[in-house]
Amino acid sequence: EVLRTFSAPTLIIQGEQDIIDKKTANKIADVLPNDELVFIENCGHYGWLEQKGTYLGAINSFLETGF
Repeated sequence: EVLRTFSAPTLIIQGEQDIIDKKTANKIADVLPNDELVFIENCGHYGWLEQKGTYLGAINSFLETGF
C-alpha cells in the first residue's frame, strides 16, 4: 500500500522473453501511480546487452518527458 503513494515517475523495462514473468512487471505497474511500462521485443533479462538501442532509447524517452 505504501508504494501506491509513491508519486515519482518510474520507468519499468522488461524483455518480452525475460525469465521473470511479465505478470511481475504488470503487477508493479498496477501499484505505482506514475509509471511507464516498456516491454522490449526479442529480449531476455539483460536488455542493455541484448537490445541496447531499444533499451537506452526507452530510458532517454522517459528522461526527456521532464519528470
